[in-house]
Amino acid sequence: MWEKIAGLTLRFRLPILIALGVVTAFFAWEARNVKLSYKFAGILPEDDSTFVEYSRFVENFSEDGNVIVLGVNDPSLYSLEKYKSWYLLGNKLKELTVPVDTMINGTKSSVELSAIDSVFSDAHCYVMYADTIDEKFMFRRLVSRLPQSQGEVDSIKSELHNLPFYRNWAFQFGEKGTFNRKGSGIV
Repeated sequence: MWEKIAGLTLRFRLPILIALGVVTAFFAWEARNVKLSYKFAGILPEDDSTFVEYSRFVENFSEDGNVIVLGVNDPSLYSLEKYKSWYLLGNKLKELTVPVDTMINGTKSSVELSAIDSVFSDAHCYVMYADTIDEKFMFRRLVSRLPQSQGEVDSIKSELHNLPFYRNWAFQFGEKGTFNRKGSGIV
């Protein structure tokens, strides 16, 4: 039997090689359409309450595997002491570093790199304004320093909630863990 297979292979070697070349070229051509997905496998059923809440979150805030959301449900967030703590927490998060092993001039060493790219919260947001001289939009921090009085905090809260861009952006967890998007959060 093996002799027959070997004889057929040798007799039809050119058509077999052409067929293999065509199939290889086809797969190489189709390989340009290959895409990787980093989405986790759906373990929970689609009607599970946790999955439903997660789907609502993704719908409202999009999906990014490198985002950490920290939310608070505290009506007194805009008191002077709590707002200062919120501001300082955001600053501490931005200062976090992680050691990364690397090779520098052939020598293995460890380098500290920033772990947090940016922080967004009521105390760390930007205001867009028009630069009439350069005719372009610019950004400035809404809170440029730690507030020193309750009046400053009230002014920041008022300005933030009057800006159309941030209207309905800040969020908090409401009853039973649902998003009502009217509080504060660090993203």
